[in-house]
Amino acid sequence: MTKKLSGIAYGQRVKQKGQSDLVQLVAMKTFLKDRFHMEFKREWYVGFDKEYGYLCRIAEQVGRKEQQRFRWKNPDLLSFGSKYGVIIVELDGSVHDRKVAKTEERNELFRGAGIKLIVLNIANIRESGQTITNRLDYEIIKVCLIMNNVESFVLEARLRQISEGKVQEYHIMDYYKHLVKHK
Repeated sequence: MTKKLSGIAYGQRVKQKGQSDLVQLVAMKTFLKDRFHMEFKREWYVGFDKEYGYLCRIAEQVGRKEQQRFRWKNPDLLSFGSKYGVIIVELDGSVHDRKVAKTEERNELFRGAGIKLIVLNIANIRESGQTITNRLDYEIIKVCLIMNNVESFVLEARLRQISEGKVQEYHIMDYYKHLVKHK
């Protein structure tokens, strides 16, 4: 069995200081499974073609030999194999405020490969008075609705109601199912 390489093995110079997001990621993964019946993997590896940036490989572990073949990223949460394709959720803390260029490069790589990317910036969420779970709920519903070609004006109006708290949480998925059923 090959040894799973850490972030340090991929060029991270020092261990990150500050609070770990492990508890939040586990809570988000559980929320997504319970609420949307979507299986997300925590901190798996995503391999991209080094020259063109195509998505080539998704793996739980990467061996030393395979490490050289692709450009590897280690997203916070990853879902694949569903009707929605590949979805990545990144929970960005204060380190991303200091490493803006690297964060933008990461986001461009994911989106350029056709991955649905949800970036949850903790500071922005707190500033807006939302919770991480509420914002994640909003973003996942947006991905699901867009993938089912719900007209954008309907989507925007509904998402605005959700974000303003005018729609109770337990009604959101019922509304989504209603839209999909009547397409």
